[in-house]
Amino acid sequence: MNAGGGSSKGKKGRGARTRADVMKDMSTWAQEHNGDTLTIACWQAMDLVKDIRKADTHFLGVTLRKNEDWTNVRAMYKLVDAQVLPLTLVAQKYATVADAYDEHPVDVIDQVLGADKRRRLADGGLGSVLVIAFELSPDENMTVEEAVLKKNTPTLQPLGLFQVHKDSFSRRPQMFASFWKQSLKNALDGGAWDPVFRPWPAAQS
Repeated sequence: MNAGGGSSKGKKGRGARTRADVMKDMSTWAQEHNGDTLTIACWQAMDLVKDIRKADTHFLGVTLRKNEDWTNVRAMYKLVDAQVLPLTLVAQKYATVADAYDEHPVDVIDQVLGADKRRRLADGGLGSVLVIAFELSPDENMTVEEAVLKKNTPTLQPLGLFQVHKDSFSRRPQMFASFWKQSLKNALDGGAWDPVFRPWPAAQS
């Protein structure tokens, strides 16, 4: 079982949280879910089996709230919402970002997603897809799109796309993909990827 080491760790979520706190926790959360939860979410939410090129034009945006008393690191955050959005939204947000050395505009999408995609293709993969996640404070209410445009501490995760994924999802009944958001919620609550909550396999050992 993956555990956060007790309720004292969960209590970090109480009170004022610094930007460093958010970035550290979001990084831990992402590393825990990148290989399964978030990868599956992208394949199903974007229907990449049907058209993998959508990963070049869209991303999965996710808003989260920190659980105050988490003990399982996979349940550190609770899902608020998730939405497939165009990458042009990211380009709009970072249009004024400049390179720290020569002050020329930076193509954030190419630096984050494009570079990862080129590396994956060189290694025999099918490409990459981008997940952008945000922590919302307890009193914050905004859509995923608003979070992309307004929040300043996102976690940007390019995830590899591989033939083994495509083959696996091609064999699954299409109806299961329509329940991707409920399955995502259950997975982020510490369960398996399933529209009905079931314990995550590692938690059963």
